[in-house]
Amino acid sequence: MKVLARSVSRWSLRELQREVVTRGVVATISGTTLWRWLDADAIRPWRHRSWLFPRDPDFASKAGPILDL
Repeated sequence: MKVLARSVSRWSLRELQREVVTRGVVATISGTTLWRWLDADAIRPWRHRSWLFPRDPDFASKAGPILDL
């Protein structure tokens, strides 16, 4: 198994397609089908990026009151 230097949340759809084919999950797969799989399983790596890597320098002070709930 190959280890990638980037988080899966930063992979492109084409990279995901290549990986599922390389791992033998499927012989071929379209981008649309892969997108449907991700959506059906509620796997949305593109949504995690903003939570894992906040870009706002005041994030901690803004998020604090919400996280304290």
